[in-house]
Amino acid sequence: MKKLTKTDILNIKPGKFEVFVLDSAKALLSGRQYAYQIGNTEPPDGVARYRTKANFKNRTLVVEAVPSV
Repeated sequence: MKKLTKTDILNIKPGKFEVFVLDSAKALLSGRQYAYQIGNTEPPDGVARYRTKANFKNRTLVVEAVPSV
C-alpha cells in the first residue's frame, strides 16, 4: 500500500490491531506519525490512543488501538 489513510486508522476497533505493509520507509514513518496525530487530536469513542510498531526491514507497520479505561 502506498500510504496509510485516516479511514484505515479509524477502522481499528479498541483493543485490536492491524498490520499494514507499506511501499517505503518514508511511508512507514508518515503512517506512524499520522496514527499518533489522530490519536491525540480526534480519537474515536473507546480509544485512548494508538500504539505503533514499525519494522523497516519488512516495511510493516502495526497500529494498535489502545482502549480507554
